[in-house]
Amino acid sequence: YPGTPATEVLEYVSGYPEVHAEWSINEKVAMEIATGASLSRVRAMAVMKHNGTNVILDFLMHVNFTGVRGGLVLISADDPGAFSSQNEEDSRIITHIDAHLPVFDPCCPQEAKDMVKAAFELSEKTELCFVVRPVMRVCHARSPVTIEEITPVVREPLFEDDRFRFVMSAVQEPEYGGVLRPVLRHKWLNQKQPMLLQIMEDSPFNHVEEGEGKIGLIAFGIGYAYVKEAEKILGKKFPVLKLGTLPLPKSKVLEFARKMNKLVVYEDTEPVVERLIKELMFNEKIQIEVLGRSGFLPMEGELSATVVLK
Repeated sequence: YPGTPATEVLEYVSGYPEVHAEWSINEKVAMEIATGASLSRVRAMAVMKHNGTNVILDFLMHVNFTGVRGGLVLISADDPGAFSSQNEEDSRIITHIDAHLPVFDPCCPQEAKDMVKAAFELSEKTELCFVVRPVMRVCHARSPVTIEEITPVVREPLFEDDRFRFVMSAVQEPEYGGVLRPVLRHKWLNQKQPMLLQIMEDSPFNHVEEGEGKIGLIAFGIGYAYVKEAEKILGKKFPVLKLGTLPLPKSKVLEFARKMNKLVVYEDTEPVVERLIKELMFNEKIQIEVLGRSGFLPMEGELSATVVLK
């Protein structure tokens, strides 16, 4: 669905004859059509902005329990600063905290392209919808990207009727002691989380960069681009933990935190990662100050290199 800042995705992808692309009457219909293709083993992607993700929430909270067959990717483009929106909103809260789906958050066009490719592959591996959440500055950016040879996934569409999995009615399942079906599928989703954690630990989208001092900068998504720009202006290298995935790679975060006296988290817009890291530090009994969007940095508006420099 063509909501800014996600508009360019559909505009450009419709130029590739290998891809069937269409606009839908609204975001919920777009997500349902894409999911229908996925349930027939076809790879599909639904594209919208953060307001549209609100529109699909009822259906999204169904798909997270049923899972998918063909790779399914949701592009949920956020608009920090509300340059073309009626509000500022952080769709990571809906898609990850609420729906427990994996999220990729790119820092630049190259990473956005790489994340989409990985998301399709990992969606099929985990049977979960993967979310890619580019913010406005990434959506509207232009830069050279490396394109590998395209290997088409040739697969005949096939729908197999599995009502236990795909119909989320409050039906008691005698084989499982009368437990309601949605509760069983919720358990299935929870059991997927350790696999997701390991995937993110091994992900190339998360890494540590050495630097001077004991103040560690944790840069999530577009925050990494602003931190690198600020470093270049200052001519100084800080210890940086570059992150681009949810769930967080907990082992990487803990290893980085144990070497620091203080952590500053840069992200757009809500303190999602900041709060997750604070929770992790509390659970691991690590005494360290964690600062970020909860008051140390501005609590509204988009992040920028100027904000990072201050």
